[in-house]
Amino acid sequence: MTTSSRKKATSATAHETGYGKPPANHRFQKGRSGNPKGRPKKQRSTPKPLKLADGPSNSQFEQEIYRLLQLHENGKPVELPASQALLRSMVATALKGNRLAQKQLYELLKAEEQKAFEQTIKQYSHYADLKAKHEAIIAKARAQGLPEPELYPHPDDILLDPTTAKVKIIGPRNPDQVPIFKNGLIVWEYFLTLSAYLFVTNDKLEIEIGGIKGCAAYAMTVLVQLFLPPRMRVDQKAEEALHYDLLHMTKKELSARMRALINKLSHAPTISAQMNAHDNAVSLLGQFGDGMMEAVEMYEKQKKK
Repeated sequence: MTTSSRKKATSATAHETGYGKPPANHRFQKGRSGNPKGRPKKQRSTPKPLKLADGPSNSQFEQEIYRLLQLHENGKPVELPASQALLRSMVATALKGNRLAQKQLYELLKAEEQKAFEQTIKQYSHYADLKAKHEAIIAKARAQGLPEPELYPHPDDILLDPTTAKVKIIGPRNPDQVPIFKNGLIVWEYFLTLSAYLFVTNDKLEIEIGGIKGCAAYAMTVLVQLFLPPRMRVDQKAEEALHYDLLHMTKKELSARMRALINKLSHAPTISAQMNAHDNAVSLLGQFGDGMMEAVEMYEKQKKK
């Protein structure tokens, strides 16, 4: 191939374009970067500016006032929220004789007492109105010859103390709590059956209360009755009739009856499950404890008779 023909071929190749072959003036030149400025920096998203309508100071105050602080008390490390640490500091300063701290603490105390008093009065008024309303509904139903409607809480279960403005609910506050109290009747029947079983088997399982000995199982029936609201308790005549029938059963029959009662309780919803389901649930164990001394007095009276 001659020199002129080689130049023509080279020139043709130099200007040949197509897929992956851009024109000569758009190709990367040897020794020069195709991107001299480098890769562009990624744009950072700027945080959304706070607005007054968002109330940023409220959330910031909440975060700070409840922030846990590491402190030392009596040489031991303790962890307290900032609000409690601030209050302790104020109390300590007031006790040292600082009049400003004393004034601030006194005003804070009076404000909290007033708030608690107003809340107590509000609650008392609410339940007093509710009790009167439910009593009127029941009275109207009775006057019309209709069955008593189910109301929660039942007016008889709302105990009001006008001298202290305190309220106590001794029965179910909603339909879901009714099974708990009905389970109490099963427990009562179990202990009454157990007392008959102990009598039939001549087993002296006794308990001493106030110097008086008696059947421990029967003492439990008294306690369980006090746990129940008065309208749900078994009256004395019905109790005596059932106890009479139980005392005439055989040991085998009594054992079978107790097993059946235990089986009923094992399939009943647990108290803890019922209590956790409702924030306002009545404290059944607390009621049981409140009636303990009353049960002791009742038991002593019955034994003396």
